[in-house]
Amino acid sequence: MKLLDFIVCDDIRHELGGKLSLMGIFGDTIRLQVPRGSPRPIAFPMAVYLRVLLEEQDSVPDAFRVVVNLDGKEFAKIEGHIGITGDTPKILGFVLPLKMLQVSGNAMMSLVATFLVGGRSRADLSPPYDISIQIVEVEAKDHPKKG
Repeated sequence: MKLLDFIVCDDIRHELGGKLSLMGIFGDTIRLQVPRGSPRPIAFPMAVYLRVLLEEQDSVPDAFRVVVNLDGKEFAKIEGHIGITGDTPKILGFVLPLKMLQVSGNAMMSLVATFLVGGRSRADLSPPYDISIQIVEVEAKDHPKKG
């Protein structure tokens, strides 16, 4: 099993024709601009788009678990079953909305996706980098307004 994409973004939307739109894609840094003196924790939306390639020698997974670690400690987890009917696809895609996450300060985030067959781990996949979360305080007049 090979990791093809592990994309962290604000939101993932399902479009007509089976397409996906990924909104607000992050790189290796998530900068949260907040007005100076904002109370903590700071909430922000996050979703993950994950694609893996099933190679010929791979068993077809029947479950998955994605763990989000913040500064080395488990922060969020999403688990689910994989139900494949018909022909087994070569590429498996997962849309994982994590909704609103909350952070109190700057942190490092790592992600690990585990794929299971019959309850046993078969693959642990993660991006080759951690993501820095930075809270940037700005003067209220410089903060982007919503609406």
